[in-house]
Parts: sequence; C-alpha cells; structure tokens
Amino acid sequence: MPFEKLPIPKCPRCGHAASERDRFCAQCGNKLASGSLEYPLSATRRERKIVSVMFADVKGSTQIVGENDPESASEWLEGILDVMRGAVHQLGGTVNRVQGDGIMALFGAPIECEDHSIRACAAAIEMLDTIDRKPAGSVPKPSIRVGIASGEVMTLPVASDPAINYDAMGGVVH
Repeated sequence: MPFEKLPIPKCPRCGHAASERDRFCAQCGNKLASGSLEYPLSATRRERKIVSVMFADVKGSTQIVGENDPESASEWLEGILDVMRGAVHQLGGTVNRVQGDGIMALFGAPIECEDHSIRACAAAIEMLDTIDRKPAGSVPKPSIRVGIASGEVMTLPVASDPAINYDAMGGVVH
C-alpha cells in the first residue's frame, strides 16, 4: 500500500531535510543539536492528539547478550534496533525512546497524519519481515515483539532531556 509522504523535519539554518539521527546538516554543515530540527507542524507545545503508539522489543535478548561475546552481542542488538528505527522512519513515525532492547515510537505526532494506525501496523509488519529475513550469525536468529495502541494522548516537548525531544503521556501509552 503506497503512503503519502509526510513532511520531513528540516535544518533550522538552511531548511534542508534532515533526520532525528543526523548530527550535522548535509547541506550547510550546521550542527544539529538534539531537539533543534524544525518540524513542519508544531511540536513545541503540549496538546491532545489521537496517535498510535508502538512498542517493539527483542525476545530473549538478556539471555543472548549474557551468553555471547559483548562486542558480538552489541553489534547484534544494534542491528536489530536499526531495523526497528528504519521501519518507523520509513513510514512517517518518530522514535521517541530507545531503551535497552526496545523502542517506543509515535505515529501521528509530532507530524500529523490521519492514517497513523495503518502506518504503525505497516511499520510493525516491515520490522517483522525484515527481522525474519535476517540470517543467524554468531548469535541466534532474532525474534521481536511489537505492540500497538491507538487513542488520545497528551503530547509534550521534553526540554530537560537532550536525548528525548518529544513524548506522549496517557492511557494509550501505559
């Protein structure tokens, strides 16, 4: 199913498209501090929104990491997290937390879209399919779990933590 492209965050100096993971603008070289990207739609105030929240994590990662070489285990886990983040970004979501072996992502905020629940489901399918195709290496073949809930949340910018610049709170998240 083709999805309409969502607005992309931009460098505050030159307006060039950037991603949350970029440290410098590819166009002008401006250092992009966490939270400095300008989103086309406001992510600077608290507001109620209907969104889809996704949680995804790796099954059995504690045991796998504990039983393998730390460097191999770290590369294994980071590769899986990259797949998760990539699927979220590809479908217009925002990863707002990475913790241990999992992520939390929002669809429909800070970039609004009416089809946020469909995008979240498509991202989950993309994650699962990509992980399923990953060959087993020196550590076991990964397996992930994904949960999605949609509903009303209170969105809020987080200025006190440079690692997180946008968050959601409410029953849907919890």
